[in-house]
Amino acid sequence: YVVRLGGNDKIKELLLGQDLNDGKPHRVDVVHKDLVINVTLDGDSSQEKSGQITTKYKKLEIDVAIYVGGAPSFQGLLGVKSNFYFVGCLIDVKFRIVRGTPVREIQLLKKDVVESVKVDMAKDRCSPLAFQPYTFSKPDSEYTFVIDKKTSIAGSFKFRTYQKDGILLKQGNGQNGFTIKFGGSGVILSLVIKGTPTEVTLPTDVNEPRVDAGNWIAIKFTLSATDIKLEGYNNELPVTKTPTTAVGNNFFHPDVTAGGFIGCMRDLQVNGKDFKPINGVSKVKGVEFDRCNITDLCVFVPCLNGATCTTDGKGLKCDCTGTGYKGDVCQLGKYLYTVGCIRN
Repeated sequence: YVVRLGGNDKIKELLLGQDLNDGKPHRVDVVHKDLVINVTLDGDSSQEKSGQITTKYKKLEIDVAIYVGGAPSFQGLLGVKSNFYFVGCLIDVKFRIVRGTPVREIQLLKKDVVESVKVDMAKDRCSPLAFQPYTFSKPDSEYTFVIDKKTSIAGSFKFRTYQKDGILLKQGNGQNGFTIKFGGSGVILSLVIKGTPTEVTLPTDVNEPRVDAGNWIAIKFTLSATDIKLEGYNNELPVTKTPTTAVGNNFFHPDVTAGGFIGCMRDLQVNGKDFKPINGVSKVKGVEFDRCNITDLCVFVPCLNGATCTTDGKGLKCDCTGTGYKGDVCQLGKYLYTVGCIRN
């Protein structure tokens, strides 16, 4: 949860919590008093986080137009930084003016009171939404599960990442097996039979502008003797191709490995059964259970002097190329100048 305050000249930011896309309700309280804004996330719970921003002003003015949940264009909203609309539920959105008598309260998100776009104002409660993601913390993080041995494999899953490329799902070796991976061109399903690959690529613009944008991306796949197929969520035109070599009845093995990238996965289903890593039961390497723990560490633009920031969700790098600076965040001058004295 991020609070940003200020104008273009000076922005103050506060970041609280992580893994807020867990399908559970989260409470946020923002209290402005004197020169301090106190922010509390999930107050009165074991997950409580709090912080504060110090300002120059005892009085804050609220804009006539308050955008709640999303806006047609975040670019023009006084420095608000968001790249995607909010999808979910908001309840009890209100401002309480505690100074003076009596205490005044401004209620928002009331039917027939506010102007709404693509918002269901008729519902008085959120629909239940719960899922259990897990995090692959390193590029070689993975876990192995066992499926029923059949002549074909069909499944689906969702993943999110900030990494440029990686492996999502795989089985077999370099001569026989299949791999689902992602890269600059999109999501790729590769079926290898006796060393000969057959590949289909789902372009990056099917679900999201980029695979590495950090949003959940849904994938469906099918592998059989007649075709291999890859499709995104609600995609009407899946990419399909016929294998160049026949797939035998004993081609697919029971063991399947998920992982090989830094990111999160959930809702994995293969041949009609649900799978997830279980601590102490699954064959697991470098997996965080029951949470999606990756963060866009470039959101606050930590790189200095115009350097480019890239993140994989666990760390960040600053590319100082062309800036004339060096250092972890390009904070040091690359060239040292000395001034000497010249005597006549």
